[in-house]
Amino acid sequence: MKRPSPFNEAKPRTPKGEARQREIDAMKLMEEFLNLDDEEVFRTSLAARFGIVPGSPRYDRILATWRDSRRGKP
Repeated sequence: MKRPSPFNEAKPRTPKGEARQREIDAMKLMEEFLNLDDEEVFRTSLAARFGIVPGSPRYDRILATWRDSRRGKP
C-alpha cells in the first residue's frame, strides 16, 4: 500500500477535508477486505479491525456481501 507523503500527512485540513480523508481511508480499507481470498482470514480481520463477530447485527449481511463478491473469481 502506498504511504502518503509527510507533507500530505501533516498539512492542516478543514472539517470537510478531514471527512473526505476519512472517506478515502474507509474506501481503501473496504477494498482491501473485499480482496481477501480466504473466508477465515476475512472473518478474523473483520473481528480484529471492526469488532464485528458472529451474532453482531451486521455480521451475516457483511459475510453474504463478501461471499457474493467472490462469485466468479478464481
